[in-house]
Amino acid sequence: MIVRSNFIFQTSGDLVDDVVNPGHVLTVDPQGGTANASFASVNTVSVPVTLAQGVTTWFASNIGEVFSSTITNSGTINWNGSGTISFGEFTNTTTGVFNISSSSTLTGLSASSQIANYGSLKKYGTPGRTIIDSEFANYGIFRIDAGSVQLEDGGSQPTNGVTILNSGTTLRVDASSDYTVSGGSIYTNGMAVFRGSLVMTGGFLVVGTDMAPSQFQVWGDYTQGANATLQISVVWGTNSQLQVSRGPNNNIGTGTATLNGQVLFLISQTSPPGATPVGGQPFLTCTARAGTFASWASTMPNGWNDRMGVFHRLTNIALNANGTDYDFFIN
Repeated sequence: MIVRSNFIFQTSGDLVDDVVNPGHVLTVDPQGGTANASFASVNTVSVPVTLAQGVTTWFASNIGEVFSSTITNSGTINWNGSGTISFGEFTNTTTGVFNISSSSTLTGLSASSQIANYGSLKKYGTPGRTIIDSEFANYGIFRIDAGSVQLEDGGSQPTNGVTILNSGTTLRVDASSDYTVSGGSIYTNGMAVFRGSLVMTGGFLVVGTDMAPSQFQVWGDYTQGANATLQISVVWGTNSQLQVSRGPNNNIGTGTATLNGQVLFLISQTSPPGATPVGGQPFLTCTARAGTFASWASTMPNGWNDRMGVFHRLTNIALNANGTDYDFFIN
């Protein structure tokens, strides 16, 4: 069945294969225009659902909805209901937008169920926790603007995806899983928290910007591989920090930072006249450390020099301005 205009299920019950003919697929396609679809009062949809570009869909059920086959979204989904959303497979395509303001659970129906995000997936609005209980792979933009997202089965960012953790937000993974980044970037702003095991085999962990520092807390363990880069912003008067610990209750992971790859210092290019940085600040703190960075680099304002020295177990980065060294170190 192809629906080309506004579409809403107003009766409770099931949408089953023998209702949707031919092809056993429900497609909402405005054919270049716009349309709205709502599954607010459907209990079970047992056919594949395809939502085309231009379609705005609402998951507003407070009693839960089951999509026992696949969901393929190329339009915009707004999930604001309090009921659990269950699915066989969920694909958010490159044009797909999935906005989450629900503090409920998005769950796969089998061990092989997966959410694959190639577009934009954003948690916003509510300060509560949204649980994703399936394998999660981010190839697009995964953004947390409010509250927290918990990945029960862990997650991955295989290629050039982007994960953004804004101030006051938390990304959590189950104790037996991790969030593995092979490419792309994680950006943190303000005070953000990662709870669990964060593994960077490639890509960039970007802590702060050249205009605002960030304090990024990893409650658990941080592992940086040879092809990954930690980027730390140094803003005049303070600098960003990556803080690795066992968390406030001292019970998550080991608080170990396993270091390799590169550390890159982003020095603010917009310093006030005559300003100098504040030295003697750790850019990385951890309960325990294994290894150290293989290389480092910096983006320096004109007229600056830089050098590196290793002292005992501390890796020191000394920025030199007007003959004065300003040290930033691992503690």
